[in-house]
Amino acid sequence: MRLNVPHVLRVFWLVRISEDVVFLVAEKLQSPANHVELSKLTNLCLSSFTNLTRELLIRGCDTVLAVLGMTSMVASVSHYFGYIIQQFLMTDDDEEKSIGTVSAVLFFVLALQTRLTGLEPEKRFIRLYQNFCLLFTAILYFVHNIVNPLFMSLSASRNQSVQRHGRVLTV
Repeated sequence: MRLNVPHVLRVFWLVRISEDVVFLVAEKLQSPANHVELSKLTNLCLSSFTNLTRELLIRGCDTVLAVLGMTSMVASVSHYFGYIIQQFLMTDDDEEKSIGTVSAVLFFVLALQTRLTGLEPEKRFIRLYQNFCLLFTAILYFVHNIVNPLFMSLSASRNQSVQRHGRVLTV
């Protein structure tokens, strides 16, 4: 608790990814294909951004320590996503505040079970994508658990508030 390990892992992962971004962008800028027409520049930028993101995801989970850092980032993003949903719905469920922790544990267990760090880069990207799909399903389950009681209470009450119904239906 005193060492704040999740924060340290997040900083480690962000510094590592930032370093990779600098090296990959510098490598791309030094390539001989820099004299491209303006009309093809948009397609090149989109393609470069997609390839850069793909490469960063592959490099972001190549060691166990990097997977722990990515796990900490996933936990943070999931926690804030759940917090935003709860604020939007104007609820305060203590039970649903563990979405970040559950997401982190699920992501890390999936990474260990699938031996993510030992895979070839192309297979690692595919496996990481599959793991994120499973994680997204778990997050949707949490959102369902937040919204379902609100639907039940709104249908049972005579509350005609369009704003309250609209928020729940939007989520």
